[in-house]
Amino acid sequence: MASSLDSPPPYDLAALPGPSQPPCPSLFSSFKQSISQLATSSSRFDIEVLPFDSVDMYGAPNKSSAYSLSGQIVVTLTPPSGFFGDAPAADEHLLLDSLVVAFEGQSELVHTHTGYSACRLHESSQELITSPIEIRHSWTQGSSRDPARWFILFSVALPGWLPATSSTPFGDGSHLEPEVSYHLSAVAKYHDAKPNSSWRSAYYGSAHAVVQVARAKSTPVKINRYSLPPSTRHVGDEFPDTMFPSIEYACSITENSRCTIPRDIIKKLELRTSVPEHISVDAESFPLLIKLRPGEMSMEERRRLRLPGFTLLATQNETLRASTSSAFAAAWPIPPAASQPPHRPLTRQRADSGDYECGMICSPPADATVFPSYSLHPTGFTGKYEFNEREAECASFADPRFDDDDDVWVRLRINVPIRSLFVSDPECPRSAHQRLPVLRPTTNGPLRSVSHALDLALTVVYDHPDGPVVDELRLVIPLSFVRVPRVCAPRTSSGSANVTSPLGAHMAQALPPYHALFYANGTQKEDPMPLPRYTPKGHPPDEPEVEAAPLPSPSVDSPPISTFSKLPSSPAPPSEPQLSVSL
Repeated sequence: MASSLDSPPPYDLAALPGPSQPPCPSLFSSFKQSISQLATSSSRFDIEVLPFDSVDMYGAPNKSSAYSLSGQIVVTLTPPSGFFGDAPAADEHLLLDSLVVAFEGQSELVHTHTGYSACRLHESSQELITSPIEIRHSWTQGSSRDPARWFILFSVALPGWLPATSSTPFGDGSHLEPEVSYHLSAVAKYHDAKPNSSWRSAYYGSAHAVVQVARAKSTPVKINRYSLPPSTRHVGDEFPDTMFPSIEYACSITENSRCTIPRDIIKKLELRTSVPEHISVDAESFPLLIKLRPGEMSMEERRRLRLPGFTLLATQNETLRASTSSAFAAAWPIPPAASQPPHRPLTRQRADSGDYECGMICSPPADATVFPSYSLHPTGFTGKYEFNEREAECASFADPRFDDDDDVWVRLRINVPIRSLFVSDPECPRSAHQRLPVLRPTTNGPLRSVSHALDLALTVVYDHPDGPVVDELRLVIPLSFVRVPRVCAPRTSSGSANVTSPLGAHMAQALPPYHALFYANGTQKEDPMPLPRYTPKGHPPDEPEVEAAPLPSPSVDSPPISTFSKLPSSPAPPSEPQLSVSL
């Protein structure tokens, strides 16, 4: 049984005030109406895809999670037009046999050293109707007739591992070319429910229903990926004023390290560094904490060991590929090689790929890879810190408190400045064809991977009897840059057992992904912060309210020696805007 989409009935002209009997039409009017019916163009059937909003994904990519993309398809029926004046009144009766909405994602990259490369990330389609739908509409006579529209809702499931939408800025940043993009399209199949009831069908010999196809223009869909700050944090966090908790790394001297300071002395030096777990790409700086202690050194060895300063450099390191990363293809369910370009070209491509597609520019080999690197610091920041007399005294290892307390550390605190645009205004590319390097989130994509690191070099001086000996302890600390919703505000410290910061109204309406609520087998996870049982107003609760429990700390495996290991955070005073050296 076909369903029906009927338009509102036209106005009843007989019910309107006027003469009781309409005037008799003339012979010429009757002939004109007959000719108009024969020479009237057919109604135009169009469809349009309108997604309601962008899709916001949260946390790291996950194959077991899914998100919903909702929207509507607008079916528009444009009235017919006559070649001899106004079109006559007509009744439209169509059957919508099929309506398929398709979602497709792709990644593209254009670079001088890698050429043009493309990867199809995902493609899926969904049939929206299970049986033919009748579309009826009655056109009144006249030229000023508005199109008739129907709206069909849809909801498409998107996998939770898809990369976020991104683009390549050019010139001054006003021109963008897509890198990771997603599109929605739709195809409708319909036919005339009364094929031989019109002069046109008889003229063209269409005794049977002819299936016609209407295609909607592809509509871009934006996918955002955000990281949410935890709702509860321990007071002992090193950086209570940042949105994300701190991670502490431990470093040890490798066995094959070249040391000018005696190895049996330098290997006793204990070193810890703390940075935020995640850093917002909109931040202007991030805190860094360096902790050192002499460990099991004797008093004489501690007096000879000095720390005159250190240097640091935060970088964004990219990997650009001419073909899809094999590691990415193995980790995520992208379409097979037979469905990838050039075997199956993309339905739409970025505008600057034409020179490579037509052969005007020679493409590099398929295994070509380039590794650009950029400094995250603003112009004029050297990253070199030399201690003055007071700071050097605070950083001295000769303090007797190292003998009495095992938790005494030399603490170096600094706010590391960063920038989102890796060129200053005078250095901005003047040409619209020059790429503009910008700060990107830490990602591992099919064609572009982005990582961030903090290179730290600590200068250590040992006053040997034969003369001072200088060594440099070099560390590479991984950093993670993410996007956070703009409604999230920085945290404020608290004296309670946990630090809680409420999220904005927008974040309160964001639902967590499936894997955060249920296990893979469908069993519901225990809520770490259960809500109190509902009780009517004015009635005492049946059970006492359950207090919010702190979230459990993640467990981290211990890596092998000579690498960093995450350690539990220890209490520390808040970070300061400038370098702070203290015990």
